[in-house]
Amino acid sequence: VQMKADNGMRYLSEEEYPKKEIKLNLENGVFKLPVLINNKIALDFILDLGAADVSISTDVYQVLLKTGSISNSDFIGEQVYKFADGTSAKTKVILLKVLKIGDIEIKNVRTSISTSIDAPLLLGQSALKQLGKYQIDNKRSMLIIE
Repeated sequence: VQMKADNGMRYLSEEEYPKKEIKLNLENGVFKLPVLINNKIALDFILDLGAADVSISTDVYQVLLKTGSISNSDFIGEQVYKFADGTSAKTKVILLKVLKIGDIEIKNVRTSISTSIDAPLLLGQSALKQLGKYQIDNKRSMLIIE
């Protein structure tokens, strides 16, 4: 289906719009993918469709501070998060300027800072919802962004 705007410009149809595929790595039963944070540090994040926000550990936060990638002005407040096991914790929340997944940039991403150094890095809905339509190909271990 091709669509025309009132100004005569033609928009790409769904069939013409290029899909982007990002390789996922299956590790201990979860999918991980490399994410570049604020163009400074690349780390593997767990693809977590159930997490409300992106989440980083305290040590990653400290590295971002020390590299000048974030500052206190990126702090936007605190929030209590409830976890899958029923526990909850109050954490600091910051706004990351950009997360890069493959060649896709996701800007102004709400991110919680876990109180535990051992906390996994989670790519949650605050980033994923900005992708628009996406799907996971479990057979090929791919994140497909449409």
